[in-house]
Amino acid sequence: DDAPEEVGASSGRAKAAAQRRAVKGSTAAAAGEAKRRRKGRALVDEERAAERKEAEQKAERKAARKAAKASKRKAAEGEEGGAAGQLPPEVVAALLAKEKEEQQRA
Repeated sequence: DDAPEEVGASSGRAKAAAQRRAVKGSTAAAAGEAKRRRKGRALVDEERAAERKEAEQKAERKAARKAAKASKRKAAEGEEGGAAGQLPPEVVAALLAKEKEEQQRA
């Protein structure tokens, strides 16, 4: 009589232990999921920052090109020096060279 009862008791203990493990596993899985979600959000934030930086650089290059065109036009017209707020020709040339280098890398 004792043998079957003992088997039942041990299976009950085993079942309880299995349930505890399952609960522990599910909380670990939930924690892992939260961690992955945070990591994903961080990646998205990183991507947005990179895009913003790229847009700023693009705007800077555009302004430099515009300034270079204006200074070339002024030089062609025989005017001495550019308007106030324009970059000196050597700075413009350096920016354009840097831009070409970046375009070749891309």
